[in-house]
Amino acid sequence: MSRRLSRSRLPVHPAVPLVAFGAGVLLASDPEQPARFTAYAASARRAVRLAGACSLVAFDYSRAKRSLIAAEKAEFLDGDAAHWELQVASGKAERLRADAVRRGEPSAVLEEEARRTREEAAAYGEALAGRRLEAGQRSGRAAAWDEVHERNAARLLALCIANGGVYVKLGQHAAQLDYLLPPQYTRTLHQLFEHNRASSYEDVSRVIEEELGAPPEALFGSFERAPIASASLAQVHRATEHGTGAPLAVKVQHAGLREECASDLQAVGLAVAAAEWLYPDDFRLGWTPAVVGALTSARVLTMTYEEGVSVTDVAGLRRLGLDPNEVSRLLCEAFNAMIFDGGFVHCDPHPGNVLVQLVLLDHGLYRDLPRAFALTYSRLWHGVVLGDADAIREAAEEMGVGQYYPLLAAMLTARPWTDILRAGDTGDARALHEKGTAADKKQIAGYAAQYAKHIGLVLDLVPRPLLLLFKTNDCLRHAERQLGAAGGALAVARLRQAAR
Repeated sequence: MSRRLSRSRLPVHPAVPLVAFGAGVLLASDPEQPARFTAYAASARRAVRLAGACSLVAFDYSRAKRSLIAAEKAEFLDGDAAHWELQVASGKAERLRADAVRRGEPSAVLEEEARRTREEAAAYGEALAGRRLEAGQRSGRAAAWDEVHERNAARLLALCIANGGVYVKLGQHAAQLDYLLPPQYTRTLHQLFEHNRASSYEDVSRVIEEELGAPPEALFGSFERAPIASASLAQVHRATEHGTGAPLAVKVQHAGLREECASDLQAVGLAVAAAEWLYPDDFRLGWTPAVVGALTSARVLTMTYEEGVSVTDVAGLRRLGLDPNEVSRLLCEAFNAMIFDGGFVHCDPHPGNVLVQLVLLDHGLYRDLPRAFALTYSRLWHGVVLGDADAIREAAEEMGVGQYYPLLAAMLTARPWTDILRAGDTGDARALHEKGTAADKKQIAGYAAQYAKHIGLVLDLVPRPLLLLFKTNDCLRHAERQLGAAGGALAVARLRQAAR
């Protein structure tokens, strides 16, 4: 005769009622706790998606490496070894030259040796990158890699769309790294500038009431329920001001974002650390609208409504009778004025945040720059544009990365150290222009992979404001490329502003 145990007779651990009581007290003591727990649970689900996507991407590239990279390494083994030896010799010659300058004993012989070795290493590297491209096209490896990149770019796009928030913001920045990432990634991830889920009107109304003390119907003359734009972290609604009827743009942070961001960033950081550990050789990484202060808080930003054309809409600019090169120059000068003169800089100038006639949208990522930092940064750029190795070294030392000064300059300009010094040798800042060739892009990407660990170390050591300026530079370079300016306007404008 079988015995059945009913639910009422299941044994209950004595601690269970105490835990339940404690949880109830905790939730009752802080009205925000339930929302916070819900947000953490949602972050955990996003972390699972992240882990799954990263595993698929890592597996796909590992499989491709076994079938594609082995053949390429065998073909270019001697060339890679020779290039590395030339780079080592160039580095030694530069250190000897710099040490002599520090001692107050500059030597024409050491200057010439440093110049000769870096030019030799650069010329060999450019030729090697060209041979790699030709071999990849001839063997079919290039087409196979294109397919791998396309698959995994689609996976990351799906991940960013599914997870939203911080993930979309990270994907948007990756979409602007077209000087570094394969075009399959930048082209695919560019969709994130237009694809953002909107919060419901109920959530928007709740955030506004929590922040400003009343629902939108009571605060504004009118408030459109449907957003005119939705970004990764917030969305924008058109409204009018009470009494005057003046048009307004109200930016409202997505509900729950405050609780989700910290755990999402931790999850992404863990994923990056895990990838570096598991795959150490493969894992690389105008006008502004006036702010209406009375209707603004930490999560709600109300501004005057401005219209314009996206800064990278070349056809739209031409319809307005504007020269894209002049727009590029104006954009760079506007940001240089913020960095070097004002010390308060907009750090997220992607195409969706810059309208012409020059309107900077999205005031959510500004940074105060300490005056001492701004002066050091200006000396760094002055040295970069003039190709003055010693001025670059001195500024890098002030920023805590003196021994990595060639790498810091290369990170700042997205150009090899040799090109930076050519600007000094020739007296022409056009040496910093991007060449726009496939071989040049492959060489830049190769350098980024080769020095990935050192790049990570530099990013850990430099002053924190510089990290956001790196992001700003990437956004501005992307706009320049879309406008056809090829990197020249940024360098020339930086020279003018830094010299002041």
